[in-house]
Amino acid sequence: MSGSTVTLNDTTYAFPQLEGVLQDEAVSLIILRTHVALSGSLTEIRRSLSIYGECLDSGNASRSLCAISGEHSWRIFTLGEAAVVHLEALELHSGRSNSNGGLLYAAFAQLTLVDCALRDAYAVMDGGAVFAYRSHVRCAGCNISGNKAENGGGAMWGYNYSMLLLDAGTVVEGNSAYGSNLEVGHWSELSLNRSTQVIGNFASGAGNIGVYENSSLWVGDGALIEGNTATTGGGIFVSSGHAFMGGGSVLRGNYAKDAGGAIGLSGTWSETHLTEGVRIIGNRAATFGGALAYEAVGSLMASRMEIGWNYARLDAGAVHLRYGNDAVFEEVAVCNNVAERSGGAFKLEQDSTLSLSRSLLCNNSASEDGGGISGVDSVFHADNATLEGNTAAKNGGAVYVEGISKVVLTNSATANNSAERGGGVYGASHTKVLMTNGSAVVGNVAVFQGGGVFGGEHIVVTVRGRSYLARNTVSDGHGGGISADAYAMLDVAEGSRVEGNSATQRGGALFLGMGCDVNLTNAIINENVAYLGGGIYITGGTMMNVMHSEVSLNRGTDGGGLYAEDGAHIEVEGSVFSGNVAKNDGGGILFHHLIAYDSRIEKNQANNGGALCGYHFAEMENMSITSNSAALGGAINFRSTGDGRGGNLYLASSLLQLNNATGSDGAGIMAELAKAHRGETLFLWLEGDAIQDNEAVGFGGGVMASGGAAMNISGTVLERNRALGGGGIFCGDMTMYLSGATLVKNNMATLDHGGGVYVRGGVLGMTASSRVEGNACLLLGGGIFGVQSAVISIAGRAEVVGNRALREGGGVALLSRADAGTEASSRLLVEDSTLEGNTAVYYSGGGISCDLSEVELVNATLRSNVAGASGGGLFGIGGSVHVASKSMVQGNKALEGGGIAVYGGTSDDAASSFLRMNATAVLANVATKGGGLLISNSTRALFSGALASGHASDPSSDDGEANSTTVTTADIWGEGWCGNVTSSVCIVRNEAAQGAAMAFAGSTGNVLQGVVMAANVGFNESDPTSVMELSEGSDVEVNRSYYGYNMGSGFHVTDFSTVTMVDTVMANHTGSLGGALNIDATSAAIVENCVFANGVAKQGGAVYALGNLSMQDSLFQGNAAVASGGAVYIGINKQTTIVNRSAFHSNVAGDYEVSASLYHEGNGGAIFLSTGANYKDAIGNTRLQALSYQGNRAAKGGAVGFWHPHDLRANREPPPCIDCGPLDDSNVAAYGSPEGWATYPLFLQVNRTQQAEASYQKTEHHIIVRIIDSFGETVTSDSLSVVEIHVINPEECNILEGDRVARAMNGATRFSYDTTRLIFKGNPGTTCQVNFSSNLNGLYTADVESNATEVPLRYCETGEELMGDSPWQYCQPCKAGWLSLDNESACTQCEAALDCHGSEACPLECPGRDVYVVCQGSYLAPQAQYCDSQKEASTECLLHRLYTCENSEACTTASDANTCDAEEPGNARRVGRGTSGVAELQLCKGEKFTGSSTVLCGGTLPVICSIDHYHDASQENCLQCGSREEVILVMALTCLGIILLLGLVISLSFSLLGKTQISGQAISGGAQQTSVNVQKAVSAVSLMIGYFQVGSHGYEAASVCFAW
Repeated sequence: MSGSTVTLNDTTYAFPQLEGVLQDEAVSLIILRTHVALSGSLTEIRRSLSIYGECLDSGNASRSLCAISGEHSWRIFTLGEAAVVHLEALELHSGRSNSNGGLLYAAFAQLTLVDCALRDAYAVMDGGAVFAYRSHVRCAGCNISGNKAENGGGAMWGYNYSMLLLDAGTVVEGNSAYGSNLEVGHWSELSLNRSTQVIGNFASGAGNIGVYENSSLWVGDGALIEGNTATTGGGIFVSSGHAFMGGGSVLRGNYAKDAGGAIGLSGTWSETHLTEGVRIIGNRAATFGGALAYEAVGSLMASRMEIGWNYARLDAGAVHLRYGNDAVFEEVAVCNNVAERSGGAFKLEQDSTLSLSRSLLCNNSASEDGGGISGVDSVFHADNATLEGNTAAKNGGAVYVEGISKVVLTNSATANNSAERGGGVYGASHTKVLMTNGSAVVGNVAVFQGGGVFGGEHIVVTVRGRSYLARNTVSDGHGGGISADAYAMLDVAEGSRVEGNSATQRGGALFLGMGCDVNLTNAIINENVAYLGGGIYITGGTMMNVMHSEVSLNRGTDGGGLYAEDGAHIEVEGSVFSGNVAKNDGGGILFHHLIAYDSRIEKNQANNGGALCGYHFAEMENMSITSNSAALGGAINFRSTGDGRGGNLYLASSLLQLNNATGSDGAGIMAELAKAHRGETLFLWLEGDAIQDNEAVGFGGGVMASGGAAMNISGTVLERNRALGGGGIFCGDMTMYLSGATLVKNNMATLDHGGGVYVRGGVLGMTASSRVEGNACLLLGGGIFGVQSAVISIAGRAEVVGNRALREGGGVALLSRADAGTEASSRLLVEDSTLEGNTAVYYSGGGISCDLSEVELVNATLRSNVAGASGGGLFGIGGSVHVASKSMVQGNKALEGGGIAVYGGTSDDAASSFLRMNATAVLANVATKGGGLLISNSTRALFSGALASGHASDPSSDDGEANSTTVTTADIWGEGWCGNVTSSVCIVRNEAAQGAAMAFAGSTGNVLQGVVMAANVGFNESDPTSVMELSEGSDVEVNRSYYGYNMGSGFHVTDFSTVTMVDTVMANHTGSLGGALNIDATSAAIVENCVFANGVAKQGGAVYALGNLSMQDSLFQGNAAVASGGAVYIGINKQTTIVNRSAFHSNVAGDYEVSASLYHEGNGGAIFLSTGANYKDAIGNTRLQALSYQGNRAAKGGAVGFWHPHDLRANREPPPCIDCGPLDDSNVAAYGSPEGWATYPLFLQVNRTQQAEASYQKTEHHIIVRIIDSFGETVTSDSLSVVEIHVINPEECNILEGDRVARAMNGATRFSYDTTRLIFKGNPGTTCQVNFSSNLNGLYTADVESNATEVPLRYCETGEELMGDSPWQYCQPCKAGWLSLDNESACTQCEAALDCHGSEACPLECPGRDVYVVCQGSYLAPQAQYCDSQKEASTECLLHRLYTCENSEACTTASDANTCDAEEPGNARRVGRGTSGVAELQLCKGEKFTGSSTVLCGGTLPVICSIDHYHDASQENCLQCGSREEVILVMALTCLGIILLLGLVISLSFSLLGKTQISGQAISGGAQQTSVNVQKAVSAVSLMIGYFQVGSHGYEAASVCFAW
């Protein structure tokens, strides 16, 4: 129902008229065209009423607002219950209310204001302009300014379910109140929409927009809240209410004198939602929360909005949360906020929670802590968020938390933040920090600690889910990535990475304080840098576990990968430390307590300990420590600290390989106790390890340990290591054991000593089958070197084998004197062990070399060692050597002292030496002097044993016969020479030019007792020399010993030397002069109670003496001299010679059965005396007395012979001064004259050889013919010897010119004199039959046909042709470009310019491509690139078929062999080389391929069908396959026909055979019928086979096509 309309335009009576209209209930519309000034109160409106202002501006007649003034005395409108009022184009101003609502008061009403101005009103209580109680008020396009309320709502106040709506550009400006300027309370609602502006208002209390008592605020559609000031919440204050902002709204430039520059919240519960482009920027707070202070229990939701450039004088430049608030930010940018104290963007307190999701926290700053976020007893969770560019002057560039707080970073980035501590995140004591799901802390900077993350005491830091901390920096402190104080817990796991971080002091990636618990599991610590602990630094008391992780490419001055202080414990399992670098110590790890398993430490570098540098304790197992380098300790440097604790290093089942000590010592391991710490001990256990290919510039390629360390190496291989000295191991002033089959192999000392092991002043014990093998050095000790009182024990079946030293001690070298000149003695014990195959290349001691040292061998073996100078087995100078208890010195070689050489010192060092041997074998050693032993200078030797030796009794006994002991091999050693060494010294099978067994030079006081010296060979060019060589004044006493089966004089005593022999057997010797003894004119021999048996020599079968000789109570039996003195040759020259109480039995001089000659050989079957011209003067001191002779023989002087060219004649009595003893008839002299001479036998020797001549025109063999004596020497002048050579088949074979042989004319050739070379010629392939005959003793005699020698002559080879006429033909090579295929064919020209001579490549033309074969010897071998070749299994040229191609597409190379071109018609095939190297065929679709007529090496090419063709029955043509259906039908019919035919034939055959059986039994003529039936059966079977063949071919053809 519409009312009436009233227009008011009377200016004079405007107020009364307006009052009257208001009272008129019938008026519903008032048009006001004048301004109104109230002079009293207007009537309350309780109806629907609209008032429109239509005033004109007096200046320009334009429409303006109609003003209604309250004259600062009265409220203008009061709306009562049910009032619905619309006000438009009105200016309501200067109203006043002593209660509420200075301009408008609405209770239970609806009020709409459009394009109105509400200004300059005052309310004593609430609502300076508008007060609404249970009312709805809407302002559209209005301006509400300059109003004031003493309480709340300086502009508007809505209460008790009221609704205030400001939109359409409404501006609320310049209002003031004690409370808020726009205020709603008690379930009311305030909406600011459509570009509404709330600007420049002032609230003495909380918030220019206040929301209380469960009321709500809605801000959207571009609303602006700017420049407002309040005590709390400069823009908005919410207390136990709800605030919702969106639609691009802006809170800007607001100021709070307390907290919440833009928004403040308090109360028991408040809720705020900020979304959809809201911007909260440039706000300020005097205390907390430059943008927002949330001091209520409630929640804050923000999304897709911005909070920036806000400022708080104290904390929380952007948002302050406390009292358990939950804040969730999604897709929010919180940037460029500033707090003067903490929390540049956020401050969280009192159990508050902040979640940032897909949000940006950037460029915020705090003057104290938490450039981005500061939290106390709170939780911060970032999910897919970015925290970047935030700065804190103190702690926590991006995040700072303390108290019971927690930081969770999920798939988030914390980057480029900075602070003094915790450039990215700072967690104070007892807080927790979690990084997960690929979170990144990158590029952050701290001054003192924690470039990425800092944690206080008891913090828990967890990095999981492939998160990473990278490129964080600490400029003056620790922990580039993470730094945690005492008792922290750190867990980096699940593929997380800490890389590229740096700290100037400690811990480039991680720094952990005292007592922390650290776990790295599947983590990566990479490319970090710090002064100490480039990767990780942990302090004392910290426990660190590294499992399945990688620590690589980190750098530091100490501890490139990891630095662990004393008291810190590290456990590593399944991890990798790689490429780390330390300038000083510990490229990989510097530690004090380390346990590591199943891990790799590789490619690290340091000055000390490339991989590991440690103290106190390390236990490692199944490790791979490779390719590390350091100046000292390329892989491991283990040291003492000087605190008295020493250290223990245990390494088991591990690999140390390719490590380098670039500056000095210990490429694999270096363990050293400093001189100042010598009261401590370092213990090293190496068990089951492989230490290989390490190299040190200094000492200890594999291991270097010194200075009080103790080391046990068990079951370990040290191999191919290199060092200046001690290629495998260097052991200095310490104790080391090699046990458990440890192998030290193929190591090398490049410039110094000890290829395998170097021991300096320490103790080395080898046992339990340990082995030092194949090592080498430049100087001394190829295997082991000991110096400065070193003590070396090699026991328990240990071996030192195959080592090599260029100077001395191929196996072991000992020096007691160091370079400084100390004289303490080094010692070596070898027990139950072997030194074998060692070499001292240029100097001495192939097995062992010792200088001023002590050596003891007990049940030891020195075998097959070699020295270039002295002591093949052992060389000693100036010390003592004791060889005992079943020891064996065997097969060694040297220039002097093949087995052992001992010297007493040099001219400037006259120290004496002592050699003692007992129960020892010296076997098969070789030298030019002293094959077994050489004892020289001031050396004294004592050989002690318990050998029962044979000896002679007094010949003057009652029976008148000498008693003797028969000595056999079994008597000496049981089985074989030295097969069972018990208590004697055994010197067997040694070789030398002088002193095959032993040589003494300038050595006195030597005793040889219980020695067996057997099967030694002293031989120089063509003559036996000596087994024992005494020179330079040496003296030797020999007793209870056995010398037998030696080559060379048993003893050669020269140069003023003396030998004394007692109770000794000398048997089966072969010498040149004196089979057993050779005494020169300056020397002497004393022989007592000895046996000389079966000796052989040119002169003096047992003894040859020119010097003083005293022999008594001895037996000479079975000795023989080729010339004179079957037993003894005495050259008398005024020396004293006494032979007393001895027996001479069965000795022989010369061959007494051969006719006499011109010489004196064969004189004196037992004794020969040679006096020279001055016989009478010389013989005066010679005594032969109480001797017995029996069965001796000679050409002259059967028992005793003399030689003097003038005075002695046959049968002349000896001089009266000589008592020769009784001579009975058993002694035989064939001739009595002094001219008697014996001839010894000669033999023919034929050696066949073949020599290739440069000329191809000779086919020849060579034969060497020699005449030799019984010693195997060539006889060069024997006019009586004749050899005839008969060629049995001279028509095929002839003898060309040879040395001293004329061409054969009648099939026989005769020659004499020395060696002759015969050259045979004949037709190629002929076998010459040659027979030799002579007048010599031997195999070749004329009447023995089997002695014919066959001389085969070779055939012509491929590439040669047979030339000349029979019988003298020859082979001539083909010229270039020609080829022959066998020994009978002529040379023919090669096809296609093929050149098959030598090893040139042979070009073969192929369409579109050049293909090569190689002439290998005489046959062709295709290379990988060729045209078509079918190579059979044989490699002969005849089976090589080389063809040209039919088209250019058929050629192939190795890269595309066995492939076809596109399977289309027209492509022939490709031929390739299979993996076996034999050509394989691959057929392509299309035309058949039949090869070419160009065949280089003979043969024809079979027809080969492609896969869509098949052979006809002749196998010469290819037929096209039919369709698939046709092929299947043919296969089926063929199979069926064959089966039916087979059944028919079988039935017929059995039928015929059955008839045969019946007819054979029942009727006569059965045999004939049987034959007929059998023939029919055979015919049937033949018919079946024929059909079967036809059918089979058809089936085969169908199968080929079916496969296609």
